[in-house]
Amino acid sequence: MTSRAGCWSVTARGPARPSASVRPPLEPLVTAASAWLVSTMEGKARLTVQYALQLDREQPLALTLPEGWRLARLAVDDVPRPLPAERALTIPVRPSPGSDHQGRLALTLERDYGVLHLSGRLPVELPGVSWPTRVVDLEASLPAVFEYRRVGGSLEPGPTVEGEAASSDAPGRHFSFRQFLVGAVGPTLELRYAVDLEHRYFSARGARP
Repeated sequence: MTSRAGCWSVTARGPARPSASVRPPLEPLVTAASAWLVSTMEGKARLTVQYALQLDREQPLALTLPEGWRLARLAVDDVPRPLPAERALTIPVRPSPGSDHQGRLALTLERDYGVLHLSGRLPVELPGVSWPTRVVDLEASLPAVFEYRRVGGSLEPGPTVEGEAASSDAPGRHFSFRQFLVGAVGPTLELRYAVDLEHRYFSARGARP
């Protein structure tokens, strides 16, 4: 409203245009980690872990490889990457081509437990990841001559019934384990094994503590 020569005039103004909203940055997240462990009677073990990532731009992802495991393959969006020698890795990841918020990372680790004896313990540790992880699933295919019992670790028995294989080609006995809401520390599992001769030569139950 203004005054000119004793006359008042009123000017109506429309509502202010809202400013364009800016989307906040997407919190990086591992939506799921799927791991497969295969071990032989000779103690040769291979652990493959695939990470499904949620992110909206290129960001560094830090991983810590578990003690005793050797990195045999590293791939981002199915593209192999050079293998660093350190246990602590920082890997640049980005959304997959054609996807706004999804990415993929895969690791293959190998180790030698040594020849498995008539009984013993089999420790398993997955890599630690700097981003929060919603769920980790571990499928294990282990030598059929043993029976196994979970005796520790953060991974709990999973939904797969014992004996059901994640892959029809996987040898041995098959087990499933799961953990929800994982932080930076890698999930762990410890199994006690003893020769399963109950259905073969003699009972292994006496070997249990």
